[in-house]
Amino acid sequence: MKTKIALIIAATLVTQTSFAKDKVNLQQSIKLTAESTVHFDVPVGSLNIETYNGDTLELDIEVKEADSDWFSSADLEDVELTIDQRDNAVLLEIDMEDVVQKWSVRIPKNIHLDIDLGVGEVEIDDFERTATIDVGVGEVDIDLENDNYRLIDLETGVGDVDLRGFNNIDRERNLVNESIRWRGKGEYDLEIEVGVGEINVQE
Repeated sequence: MKTKIALIIAATLVTQTSFAKDKVNLQQSIKLTAESTVHFDVPVGSLNIETYNGDTLELDIEVKEADSDWFSSADLEDVELTIDQRDNAVLLEIDMEDVVQKWSVRIPKNIHLDIDLGVGEVEIDDFERTATIDVGVGEVDIDLENDNYRLIDLETGVGDVDLRGFNNIDRERNLVNESIRWRGKGEYDLEIEVGVGEINVQE
């Protein structure tokens, strides 16, 4: 527990924060080891992720007050990025209600992802590792770097699923929901579930 607290405090101290009248911007860089897993926990907002040949996770986060009734408002001065880093796992979150979070992220190509998004969009470019993505309401768009996958499993409760660039896919379509499963001989797994919305994956 002491180690976790120390890591969170240290991360908070080195985070660059800038305030405007209606939004807060946070910037952060985190050194990662190869094959680490980064977990994003975002209640409402968007994640735009691109990969590159490096070893540092780079974050640029914009936090704005969500549209709500006049009885409730968020104090943007309370915005805080929590980073829990241990072994080969990193948890990133801003645990705050009544805000919309826009994450712009650069990650090393050899990093795995675990994403929980309540409402919003996930967009990932040139991805080539394992990812587990769970979205309540919204859309997921991923461009894969290659087909080095053992399993691709895509499912919506209400909405559409599209997988392009892969042959022999197993598609199941019911009245409102759709799922696609593809099996290959690669190393990695891609699992995406959206409650209401769309999933688009292409190689």
